[in-house]
Order: sequence, then structure tokens, then C-alpha cells
Amino acid sequence: MIGAAQRAALAFIRKRARTERGLAPGAVTAVIQGTPAVGQTLTAGRASLHAHDFTYQWKNNGSNIGGATARTYVVQAGDVGDTLTVAVTALNPNGTASATSSGVVATA
Repeated sequence: MIGAAQRAALAFIRKRARTERGLAPGAVTAVIQGTPAVGQTLTAGRASLHAHDFTYQWKNNGSNIGGATARTYVVQAGDVGDTLTVAVTALNPNGTASATSSGVVATA
């Protein structure tokens, strides 16, 4: 048989475990790192509390770039003069959170 103090401690531990498991990824940030010039690699910088995984979608003037779903993207000749952004989604078993970076203009 456990006493009142042990029951209270066990209840606290169970409540804390439920709370920590129940946290969604929270706010996510997305930034583009690198030089936006043809042939250069851009990297999606990201941060989120409690995220287990991230997905990416690179965009040109707001439209998805087909197949550009990795953390990195190599600037193409067709991107010159256009604004590139990256949408980052943070995931964990309790939900998702998304953010889109500020744009960078691709140069030759």
C-alpha cells in the first residue's frame, strides 16, 4: 500500500508525462541560408520546439518547385530574377506547425 505522499508524487509524474507527450511542435521558423546565385546551394534553416521531423517545399514566386522537397535547393538558371522561398513544416505525433521564409531574389 502506498501513502498519500507517494500517490501525490505518482500523480505529478503521470501528469507531467501526459503534458510532455501532448505538446505539438509549437512555433516554427524558416530562413534561407546561402547565396541565391545560379549553381549555388541554398539551405532551409529551421527551428521548432518539440519537433521530431521536418518537411520542406521550395517555391519560385509563390509556386511550388516540382521535386524541390529537400532541405537544400540548387538555384537554377530559370530562377534568375524570381523570388525564392521555402515552406517548412515541423511535425510530431501531436500535430504540425508551418512557416514560410522571407524571399531571396535569384541572380545569375
